[in-house]
Amino acid sequence: MQPAVAAFVLIVTALTYFVFPGHTYLQQDTQIYVPMLEKLEDPALFVNDPVVARPHLSWTLYDEVTVGARRLTGLDFRSILTAQQLALRAFGVWGVFLIGTSLGFTRRLSMFVSGVFSLGVMVLGPQVLTIEYEPVPRGFALPLVLCAIGLALHGRNRAASLAATAAMLYHAPTTAAFWLVFAVLLWRAREWKPLAIPALGLALLVAFSRLQPGLAERQPLFAIVSPAVEALQKMRAAYNFVSLWPRELTVHYTSLAGVCVLALWRLRSRLSVTHWIVFAGLLGAGVLSAPFSLATLEGLRWSLIPQFQPARAMLFVTSLGIILAAAAAIHAAAGRNYAETFAWMLIPFLLPVHKLLTPPYTVTEALLVAGLAAAATAAISVHMLSPRRAAAALAMAGLAAYFAIPLIGGIQNYPALWNPNIVGVAEWARAYTSRDAVFLFPKSLKDLHPGIFRAESRRAVYVDWKGGGQVNYFEDLALEWHARWKAVILREASDAELAARGVDYIIVELKDIRHGVLPVYSNAGYAVYPTH
Repeated sequence: MQPAVAAFVLIVTALTYFVFPGHTYLQQDTQIYVPMLEKLEDPALFVNDPVVARPHLSWTLYDEVTVGARRLTGLDFRSILTAQQLALRAFGVWGVFLIGTSLGFTRRLSMFVSGVFSLGVMVLGPQVLTIEYEPVPRGFALPLVLCAIGLALHGRNRAASLAATAAMLYHAPTTAAFWLVFAVLLWRAREWKPLAIPALGLALLVAFSRLQPGLAERQPLFAIVSPAVEALQKMRAAYNFVSLWPRELTVHYTSLAGVCVLALWRLRSRLSVTHWIVFAGLLGAGVLSAPFSLATLEGLRWSLIPQFQPARAMLFVTSLGIILAAAAAIHAAAGRNYAETFAWMLIPFLLPVHKLLTPPYTVTEALLVAGLAAAATAAISVHMLSPRRAAAALAMAGLAAYFAIPLIGGIQNYPALWNPNIVGVAEWARAYTSRDAVFLFPKSLKDLHPGIFRAESRRAVYVDWKGGGQVNYFEDLALEWHARWKAVILREASDAELAARGVDYIIVELKDIRHGVLPVYSNAGYAVYPTH
């Protein structure tokens, strides 16, 4: 990698992490993954927490890599996960850069395409991100897939296979669409040696799944989802059910797929057969993933589907829409069609700002997107007319988006859940309660603070909303979670009943404090009471 490209990758990676779209920790899925990692390292933890006691990590090396790095370095899980997140985001930035250079664009223009893509988008419906905020397996795998795509478009099939295999070891479902397309490329080239790499990776994955400690739970892959669990999944994990997606998403994804097709037609003079196979194949896989999910989950009720979540391949429709629209804009500018360039550039900025192609748009959104598209058009035009001045123009236009979207557009991708109060009560519990103590936030409903408490305190939580995401994996756990949720969250249970259920402490916000009863701990946000 050339020094200028390496510097670009590092700068954009830093921007994505510290500015926009940003990063989170213990605010979504890491609320489950981190306690599971703690459990795998120390089996004595979370013995009374059913959500954590059965880690669903058999088919990923996420846990082996992270726990192994902790034992090797002595660093905490947050540091190790953050290091992986930054390194793998960088591979994604480089991968999209390679896609740009494969289309014959200059290094600077390819950087611009990669920079625009790296603004990140929430893929509505399946509720997945093109750049994950959290250091989770899917967030590690997708940048490696983008890297593999870029390498494959340059004919570097062994390197592409290596990158995709690494992604598969982190999160196999994210790689499925790529392997389908890559297999066609290899068949066409009659080149089979790169397949030895994923075969070895799959053997490694199977071996580690068998050698993993007895704590690890093997998910049922070939069963039928019962009606009771299906109802729970529709309540707690509705994003898996295509029939429950908002109707406007049909218009959105149809329009976005149309944008991809139009962009491919506009770029046809730049596209090789390899480009057509890769782009059309990924687009087709993305579009077909929704009806495939509908048929296999809602039709056949196949238990693998809520775990595999095939409809999340819709992210390739969104990703290609951004990349191909930016590429079509540059191609139009090469022909001095600047009005067309502006029209194409609206799409890569509209999606991070509005999430949908379809209106209605607020005045702020419309002005912001138009302004960013105009700045991008001007920067690309400078490149076409005066390449020596292009670096500054493209850099300014790219940097503007990272700061303008959150500052002017007011776009905040995630809530600020962390505060000294939840950290304080977690630190108290970790220091002054037994390792097998069980806590409950009885008034929490869908609040995510109990998950922060669980991970930071290393103490069991009787039931919480985030833990309900496990309904995708195990039927008995799904039914147990729902029974607990109904018993102590949807109704007020007495201390005696909670104690009988194994709850040792309840944690309430100050507005729910018990007058005349001294808590065993309190701070500016929470009070803790024993149940017996």
